[in-house]
Amino acid sequence: MKKLTVKKFAVLLTVFALVFSVVGCGFNPYEDQDTADAGESGNAGSDMTMEGLPLEEAPPTLAIRYSGIHYTAFRGAYLWYYDDGYGNMCITSSEASPILLQQNNLPGLTSSGNTSKATLVWSKNMPDKITVKRWSEDAWGQYFAEYTVVFESNLDSSHADGIDIPVERGAYIYEIVAQWMDGGNDSTVCYGFYTK
Repeated sequence: MKKLTVKKFAVLLTVFALVFSVVGCGFNPYEDQDTADAGESGNAGSDMTMEGLPLEEAPPTLAIRYSGIHYTAFRGAYLWYYDDGYGNMCITSSEASPILLQQNNLPGLTSSGNTSKATLVWSKNMPDKITVKRWSEDAWGQYFAEYTVVFESNLDSSHADGIDIPVERGAYIYEIVAQWMDGGNDSTVCYGFYTK
């Protein structure tokens, strides 16, 4: 059952990536061609993400507060819809490897006491729903290891300052699957971290 879900997600990301590459995004029929050639329109001069996307087009980053320390979660695979500012709905995606294959990229959270929770805070656009999965450390490098869903919740404005999730003491791998529901243009972003 879990293998089928992961495969469906991978197929969905691939299909959307192909559609995006054919259809494209960001075309502005009102833009003056001379201005576009001069590089003075669009996102010139704006901050860019590590993926080379302007910040307004990229999925939110996820900050984690744990044992009094702030971390940034690894952003893995995603399918992200955004408005290009001209009323056009655009899509961007990443086909990053599964979280279990990202050991060198995930931040390692170290507990300094009896901490049993972490607080998640998104940089913008809090998701409508999150699911938190946990694996034991033996799952590193495996595609389809057994996991436990340790938290699942619909979010609302009462979570604007962050949401607490349970974190088990010891060496575990966590994936947060965040979903934004937008009437058919639903975005999904996977984030990861591990505890040691």
